[in-house]
Amino acid sequence: MAPICGTLGAIFGSADLLKSQSSMNAAAVLLNYPLTLAVMLFKGDEAVYISVVVMLWFNKIAISFVGAKVRQHLINPGFIKNEQKFKDMAER
Repeated sequence: MAPICGTLGAIFGSADLLKSQSSMNAAAVLLNYPLTLAVMLFKGDEAVYISVVVMLWFNKIAISFVGAKVRQHLINPGFIKNEQKFKDMAER
């Protein structure tokens, strides 16, 4: 469901759909992947399959990070400009 919400959110520019994608990704990162890894390690699964799940885990984290930036930009189009102003003020 998360990829469908993400795709539709990107096509229609909907911050709500991107937020629901983010919630689904968070559930996967906090619940699904750790439980899957625990079972795989318990059963002694092959290292290749464990590494695939770990890479999927990092992919979900990266997608959530980028999705949050896009969602914030959709909510507030001046977000990037304001963020740059805050960075400039912090450097002084």
